Amino acid sequence: MEIPGPFSIESIIFFAVFLIGIFIIYKLFKSISKILLAAAAGFAFPWVAVYISSKIGTALPVYVVADFQHGMYFAAIGAALGLIYLFSNLIILVLKVLTWPIRSIFVKKREDEMSQLKKEITKIKRDNQ
Repeated sequence: MEIPGPFSIESIIFFAVFLIGIFIIYKLFKSISKILLAAAAGFAFPWVAVYISSKIGTALPVYVVADFQHGMYFAAIGAALGLIYLFSNLIILVLKVLTWPIRSIFVKKREDEMSQLKKEITKIKRDNQ
């Protein structure tokens, strides 16, 4: 099949693959930046917790030392929690896509019920006036 004009099937396929690649790289960098942000927050946690506990005047319920080793430990926990968060969002997205036909049926029924209730309410208001 020939496409009229300066385009060919190969150039259109190449452009589509290029766009898909750009989208995947964008999502990858976005995910990595979220995980790095969670790791940075985890790394800063020991110093923030010690500072806040010293200002409040109470001891922390868990012994936390503000040093590099504990910072890396909490950074690893933060990165792991960030990965779990992203993975759970992916699972929820897949479940929403898989259950879309069923959910659309129930939403349609709910919208029909709501429109029927609105009609009844307006009818009652008219009768009371």
